Amino acid sequence: MNIKLLQAAGYVAAALSISWAIYFVPEYFWFEKLTADWSAGLLNLIGVVAYSWVTGGKAFVNEFEISQDCTGIQVIAVFAGILLPLPKVRWTKKTLALTVVAISVFGANLIRITLQIWLLYAGIFPWSWIHYPGGLILGVISVAFLVVAADHFIPEIGDFAGSAIESILARAQR
Repeated sequence: MNIKLLQAAGYVAAALSISWAIYFVPEYFWFEKLTADWSAGLLNLIGVVAYSWVTGGKAFVNEFEISQDCTGIQVIAVFAGILLPLPKVRWTKKTLALTVVAISVFGANLIRITLQIWLLYAGIFPWSWIHYPGGLILGVISVAFLVVAADHFIPEIGDFAGSAIESILARAQR
């Protein structure tokens, strides 16, 4: 097995471990509450009466529960898994990139939640259309933007991925 293939395998193992640990280990109620509070504030800012509240360890905006999935922590966890084990990238650069990603994901989720609730209250779409399909579409667009931005600011991501793919393809052709 060549060294590039071993590096790629180690990177994938580290990326999966980091992503899994960030997403599943901590308790994210504080982040759910923060997301509910800021979403309610944004809704009020655009003229939709909204309030955040907590009951039974769950956070809500009006009648909508803000669960861990609503916070975008899964996207942050995946990006942490991609960024943190990258070789030859300074930790200051990784930390800055992850901070920008986390803030961007938080902001995008606030916009998504606000837009979904506004579309429902305005009678434009039913919840069954805007919650899952609409949220998925907005999520895919956001992640695509973040991948492009991350590759622009940390080109080592694309370089490392390209090198690993070339190594795998070369080995498969033998």
